[in-house]
Amino acid sequence: MSDIAVYSVNEVYNRGNALFDPAAYAIGDDLGAPFRRLRERLESRGHHLDTPDMRSFEIFDGFLFLDLPEASDPFLVRAVASGKPLYLVLFECEIIKRHNWDLERHRLFRRVFTWSPRLTGERYRHYFWPNPLDDRERGSFDRKRLCVLMASNKYKRDPRELYSERARTIRWFAAHRPGDLDLYGPGWGKDRSKALKFLLYATLHDPLGLARHRRALVSAEDLRRVYRGVAPSKRAVMRNYRFSICYENARSIPGYVTEKLFDSFLAGVVPVYLGWEDVTEWIDGATFIDRRHFADCGDLHAYLTSMERAEYEGYLRAIEAFLAGPRGRLFDVDVFAGTLMEGMGLDEGREIP
Repeated sequence: MSDIAVYSVNEVYNRGNALFDPAAYAIGDDLGAPFRRLRERLESRGHHLDTPDMRSFEIFDGFLFLDLPEASDPFLVRAVASGKPLYLVLFECEIIKRHNWDLERHRLFRRVFTWSPRLTGERYRHYFWPNPLDDRERGSFDRKRLCVLMASNKYKRDPRELYSERARTIRWFAAHRPGDLDLYGPGWGKDRSKALKFLLYATLHDPLGLARHRRALVSAEDLRRVYRGVAPSKRAVMRNYRFSICYENARSIPGYVTEKLFDSFLAGVVPVYLGWEDVTEWIDGATFIDRRHFADCGDLHAYLTSMERAEYEGYLRAIEAFLAGPRGRLFDVDVFAGTLMEGMGLDEGREIP
């Protein structure tokens, strides 16, 4: 039997086993499902997985980190000093958390679990972004609303970022077809000041990029037309729509395919996707609408509003076949749990050596 401490860079999940509690996730529908499934499978083998406060530090046999903490993080420093095995799961890409991809610091860990095909070698184990695939709804062409976009209002100074593409889409619908898009997410309403302050900071430090920075802005008037607040549940809201505007945080990052496509799939919504250019290496291209195939938002809107029932239901059938098939199952929480257990040497009930 092994006792493992799991530590997230998001401090809110590190106390009272909040990481495994569905109610602890303000954004998204139970983002803790992968970790809860891992915990269940480890317990079935006689192991324990808990947040650090649940047991005495000395009891833990190993430490599992969710994204890489700062080098000065007290818990990381203590874990390294213990000499016990450390494991790391990389979630965020380098645009969001640059130090996640410090290869020299990866040497601290016995195993590093990553979605990136660029990281290879004995230290690394590949996983596919985990989703609870058995908890999904059937879509319908008869849903009343056309498009939904669910995302936080953020911005990054990187040519690969797609936050400004989301803003461009929001501005177009607000100006031309406000009744055909509903926007949900934090940072767009009264708390929009945080995004504006970040944009000001970025502009001051990169004045030559002023035009690019301004592309990330959505005006208060635009928001008045399309913003609907923060959704208490993605699934409960998305089930009212035919299409989801589904852009990753960044493009041109191999393997960066997050939960965004699967949020749409599981809600029975057809996604309009923009992200990794080679996404069809992993995801069936018949399951989503590729935003790159349209010259502008007007062209995309014309396609969505003219789609007949038979074509729409073809997308839904492709989604269902993909999720039920061998390629889709790679993205299930159970496969994710098995990958981590194997990488930590716990898949056959062994203890951490």
